[in-house]
Formats: sequence, C-alpha cells, structure tokens
Amino acid sequence: MMTANFPYLAVRGKMLLELHDTSKSEVIVTMKYDKDNTVDFSFFKWSPCGKFLAVSFEHKFLVFEVLTNRECLLECDLDVISAEFSPKSCYVSTFQALSNKNPQNVRLYRLNSGELIAKFTCRNEALWQMQFANDEEIAAIYSNGSVVFYENHNFDKYVNNLSLARLSSFSLSKQSQCHIAVYIPADKKGSPSSVKIFLYPHLGQYACIANKSFFKADDVHLKWNFNGTGLLIQAVTDVDSSGKSYYGETNIHYLSVDGTSSSVPLDKDGPVHDIKWSPAANEFCVVYGFIPSKAKLFNSNCNQIYDFGSGHRTSCYFNPQGNIIALAGFGNVRGNVELWDRQKLKLIHKINLDDITFMQWCPNGEYLLTATLSPRLKVSNCYNIFNYKGQLLLNWKVDITWQEQIFQTEWQPFPKDVFPPPKLHYTPITMESVKMQEANTKKYIPPSLRNRSEPVGKVECNKDELPENERITSSKKRGRKKKQCAEAAITNDIIVTPQQSQSARQVVGAQFTEPMGNAILDPEKAKNRIRNLNKKIKEIGVLKQRLESGEKLGKDAMNKIGNESAYLKELNQLKNNQV
Repeated sequence: MMTANFPYLAVRGKMLLELHDTSKSEVIVTMKYDKDNTVDFSFFKWSPCGKFLAVSFEHKFLVFEVLTNRECLLECDLDVISAEFSPKSCYVSTFQALSNKNPQNVRLYRLNSGELIAKFTCRNEALWQMQFANDEEIAAIYSNGSVVFYENHNFDKYVNNLSLARLSSFSLSKQSQCHIAVYIPADKKGSPSSVKIFLYPHLGQYACIANKSFFKADDVHLKWNFNGTGLLIQAVTDVDSSGKSYYGETNIHYLSVDGTSSSVPLDKDGPVHDIKWSPAANEFCVVYGFIPSKAKLFNSNCNQIYDFGSGHRTSCYFNPQGNIIALAGFGNVRGNVELWDRQKLKLIHKINLDDITFMQWCPNGEYLLTATLSPRLKVSNCYNIFNYKGQLLLNWKVDITWQEQIFQTEWQPFPKDVFPPPKLHYTPITMESVKMQEANTKKYIPPSLRNRSEPVGKVECNKDELPENERITSSKKRGRKKKQCAEAAITNDIIVTPQQSQSARQVVGAQFTEPMGNAILDPEKAKNRIRNLNKKIKEIGVLKQRLESGEKLGKDAMNKIGNESAYLKELNQLKNNQV
C-alpha cells in the first residue's frame, strides 16, 4: 500500500514508467518491458484528483488506481493518441486516429465499472475532447459544425445543441452557471471574426449574452478564468501584415459574461509567448514581445497592475495557490526562472538553468519541477526539484536502464483545498542587482587589466528593462547622485553669478566633462592641454569685454564665462606639475 501524504512524480521513458516518491527519493511503482520488446510507452495522464493514472502502451490502454494498484480499465488493440478525465474523475475519454476500420474514434468510459458508454466521430484532433461542467451534470462535444450537449450522465442521446454558421470551436466555463463561448471566423465577404457567449440552456440564435468582434484572426484560443466569469481571446494570424514578425501577429481581447469587452494593451512588438490566469484572483499574466520580452500583470479591466520589466522569458506559471509567479525562458531561450511574490511584488530568487524544456509547480505550491526531456533534447535528460527560494533539493539523472532518455514527467495532482497557500519567508533581491551581476560575470576583461583590485569600467543597467518599482527607485538614485555632483562642483570653486543662475545646471555638468588638472598626464598631452586652456581663457576675456559693453550673450557663451575659474585652476595645476 502507498501513502498519499505528498504528491508522487510520474516519469516516462522509452520502455519504462515509474512513480517516484521525491520526499523519500524512492521508486514506488515500476512498469517495464522485456529487453527484446521495442514498443514505447506512448503517454500517461493523471486524473484531476490524482487518484487514477492512465497509460497507453503496446496497443493497450490502461487506467489503474494509484494507491491500491487496482486495475479500473484495460482496453486492447487500441492505439490511443490522447486521453482526458472528467473533472470528478468519473469518466475518461480516448482519441484515436480516424480510419475506415475505426470510424468512431472518440470513446467514453465510465471508470467505476470500466464500461464503454458512448462513441463519437471527430475529424479534428484539436476539438475531440468532451468538455464537462465541474459537477459533470452537463457535457458537450463538437460534432459536424455544432456543439451537442448531454445531461444527467445520460449519453444515449443529446438533449440540446448549439448550431451557428461557420462555428469553428467552443469552450465550456465548467462552473455551476455553465457558459459556452464559441468562435466564428470571418467569412470571405469581409465580415469580422467574433466570439459569442451563451448561458446554458438558452442556445437560440438571438440568446447570445456577450459578443466580441475583431479582425486579424486566422485562429483563436479561448481561455476562461477560474470563476467562469471572464474569457481571454488570443487571436492569431499566420502572417504579420507589417512584416515585423516571422511568427505572425497576436492580439488579446477580454470578454466578460456581463457583456463588457476590451483589448489588452501591449506596448512591444512581437509574438505573445504565454498567457495565464491567476487561480486566486481575477487577473492574468502576459509574456509578450521580441526577446528580451516583457511580462505584465493585468486585472479583468485590462488595466496594468504591475510591469515585471524585460528579460529572456517565454512562459509564466502561477503556483496552485496563486501567491507565487514563475517567469521562465524555454525553447531557444536559456532556461532562467524568476520567482516573484505576488502579494508584495518582490523578486524572491532567480534560478539560472541550461537546456530546460519543461516546468511545473508541485500541488503544495512550494516546490518547482524542471526537466530536460526528449525528443526536444536527447542528451542530459534529467529532472530537478527546487523550493520557492531557488534552492536545489533533488537532481535526478537517467542511466542506462532508461536508455538515457525520458519523455514525460508530471506531478500527481491534488484537490485544491488539500494544501493551503505556503507562507513565504525570504530576503527579496532586486532585478537591477541580478542584471549587474550577470553582466559583470559575462564581461570580457583584457589580460593586461586582469588581477586588479579596482573594477575595470562600469556596467550600466537599462532602467527600461527593470521592474516597475525598481525604475522609480533607480530614478531617485540618479537624482540624488546629480544633487551630490552639484554640491561637489560648488566646493570645487565653480562660482555662478546670479545672472548665470539659469545656466547653473550646464555649468555643473561642464565641470565633469573637463579633465582635472591634478590628473597625471604625459608631457605631450599636458602641453596640448595647456595650449587649449590658454585659448579658452583668451576667448573668455573677449566675451567678458562684449558683456561689459552691454551686449547680450547666449547660453553657451555664459556657460564658458562661468567655467573661467575652473580653467584657471586646472591651468595652474598643470603648470605646477611641469615644474
């Protein structure tokens, strides 16, 4: 018997599948083939409650109960491509490739009895899933250009249907008040694309309760919030008409069930990499723009809550409790992971990783799983577990038993009310300090300047790439530094007359653009500098005569007069150094 006090980790290889208890570093369950068998494990799928695990292998489909190893369902001679559980894990549906031998390629099973209760035909792999409300009293599936509905666990005959011209896809909100969003693409006559929301069971042509029309959409992704009251519409075009992006163009719209709608303002060109709803609040995070991409947090009115600045990011992840946000870069971007406190909007830690292809939060909200998986990367396959402070707790690498490759790894899901929000204890860091440290470690230093105690040069951090609160702090620091420079300039005998007060800022700046006379210069450079200073002092004398005669001089001329004492002081120092 297995205990369930901590989520297990399922790991799938080419000919091996294991359940790991990461809290004890133990292997709990192993499914393995003989050496002569070359058939792969196709995939595995956890049920939402974590009680069941579905596995596809060797033309078979198996569902078993994790705690007892009890076999719930076993189907042979099935090449299952994908599987989905219902929200309460009462049903499991499977999808196979459509063929003449298998015209009904979607099957629905009841788990408590293992009975096949319905078959459907679906030609589109992206639309095969049967969608359930959270209480499983309503189920819907796309069929021949319309959406058909089943009620009260009866799948013999549908009781309602939603049929609209050009209906392309749909999404169920899954709440007690079941809302259905449908996408209708633009027609050839030039009408815009649209997304409509209906309240079940009112599905008539004029029963739409909310509608959003828009252009520039070849495909649309519909994402409901966790309350089922708002919908994000990600409209994607295959080709960017402006020619700025190879990946097409993406726009994000928001549509509420009360009929209000708006567009999400994105202030940087480039693709939208990721969008995630918060599980704890009616807000969402967007990662967008060319690399270095921007990340922002928006509320349901599409107003900005916080700007995380720019960085090498392509993904965002809320932990299940919604109090930590992870911003990460995968794919062609180095796998850096930033961990943010959502409540205080402070940076907890930044993890620098290489070759990461997958990441997932543990259901308890404290631990983070990162992995390098095949076929994306066929070398150095492994998984790591970090806590929310960025400390590495476990590093697991494949060996010859796994043929040096793993293809899938996922935490065991748990119901939301099992783990409370983790209490965070950390010392916040600033993104500016992180960027400065990274720049210093990457900076090339010539051999002649190495092994010196003093820093060589200064690394500047672009304030536009910093998070919102650090930009304000950085601006205050710069203002304070300018004030200190001005005070230092006054102590260095730069005297500005009342008539020249309007040019005082330029005078102070000029003090630091001129080299000081006490600097050690070689004789040739000192000779040239003395010649230039004498020339400037002579020009200042001419300007003074013109000023005394009543002539009005410009700002540049007044600035030059104001620098006379600095020039004289530097000239005297240079002459003394030559003696």
